[in-house]
Amino acid sequence: MKVAFEESKNIAEFEDNSLLALTSLYGIELMEDNVEMIVMNMFQEFVTDYLSRIQTLSSDAKQNERVIKSAKVIIRANMAQGNALTYKTSTDDPIIFSEWDTFSKNGRLYVQRKEQTFESIVAPQQEEMDLFSSYDTDEDGDIEVKPVETIYHQYEPVRMTDIYKQLVHMEIDD
Repeated sequence: MKVAFEESKNIAEFEDNSLLALTSLYGIELMEDNVEMIVMNMFQEFVTDYLSRIQTLSSDAKQNERVIKSAKVIIRANMAQGNALTYKTSTDDPIIFSEWDTFSKNGRLYVQRKEQTFESIVAPQQEEMDLFSSYDTDEDGDIEVKPVETIYHQYEPVRMTDIYKQLVHMEIDD
C-alpha cells in the first residue's frame, strides 16, 4: 500500500494501484477457520490503510464503495483453503486461484481475471511425447513443451475498481 500510494498522483490512481497491489498477494491455509481469519484481517488492514491514505490526498475524501467491494473480491479469490501438497480443498476439489492480467486504457487501469487450478500453476503437466509425431522446436532445436492450463472461468475485462461485478466472460468445461 505504501508503494501504491507513493506511485499515485491522485485518489483514482491510488485506488487502482492499491487494488493492483492486492492482486499480487496469494495464500493457502489448511484450516478453514484460519482462512476466514486471514481474509477478515487482510480486508480490515486494507480498508484502514486505504481510508488513511485517501485522507492524506484530500481531507474531504470519502471511501469509494467500488474499491472496498473489489478489495473484498480480490482477497477472497487469492486466499484459499486447502492442502498445498495435494492441490485439493477439504472437499477434495482443486484449489482455484485467479490470475489478474492488467492493462491501461484511457488513463485508467483495467483487469481481466482468469481462474486456474493451483496444480496447473505450480506443477504444469507436460504433454506426453510420441516418437512418431512431429513437435515444434525452438530456435535451439529444443522441443517446446507447454504447460496445460485448467481454466474454470474467464471474466470480462473491467476497470480495476469494478472487479466486484465479477462479469463472467466464458465458462470452460473440462
